[in-house]
Amino acid sequence: MLTLLLTVLIGLTSGYCLLGRRDWLWRGSLQPYRVVHQGEYYRVFSHVFLHVDWLHLLVNVLVLYSFGVVVEGVFRGWGALQGSLGYLGLLVVGTVVSSLPTLWRYHRDPAYHSVGASGVASAVLFTFIVLNPWGKIALFFLIEMPAIVFGVLYFLYSWWMSRMRADWINHDAHLWGAIAGFVYPIVLHPPVLVRFVEKVVGV
Repeated sequence: MLTLLLTVLIGLTSGYCLLGRRDWLWRGSLQPYRVVHQGEYYRVFSHVFLHVDWLHLLVNVLVLYSFGVVVEGVFRGWGALQGSLGYLGLLVVGTVVSSLPTLWRYHRDPAYHSVGASGVASAVLFTFIVLNPWGKIALFFLIEMPAIVFGVLYFLYSWWMSRMRADWINHDAHLWGAIAGFVYPIVLHPPVLVRFVEKVVGV
């Protein structure tokens, strides 16, 4: 339910912005300078609901919905507290943690801004990987591979690109969203770590 609600809200707000309200990109984007120096903390969350183009929006919504439905279902099986509230916590923690490195790196740059749900989508994706390491993920919808293999490749690529700063993509959000998504379910429900290890080593 939360996954559907979030993806619909992202689709509606981003679509409305792309269809004419481009000023929303500036008003709601993650601008570290304004967050740190002017206290506009809402930007840590508002940027998730805005995207620069339709492809950007489509990829994030597909990832978030496809893996979020599975993850939310698993969380619900852990009980009321660890179910809906726990999943909501994942979305919040994924958003905040994926934003922190950007806030630190660019808090002196008044021109920098970023939008998109990539951070929280990465968090949900890596929670799925922890829960189902040998599940299948199709890269570019064509190349199918085990989730854990995709996760390693994704993490290494994001780490390298974050160091290089070679393009306009916020790879820090991808990297730290992934870290948050991997750690969060283990902290929330410790048996996840044991099951993850058992699945990986084939016990």
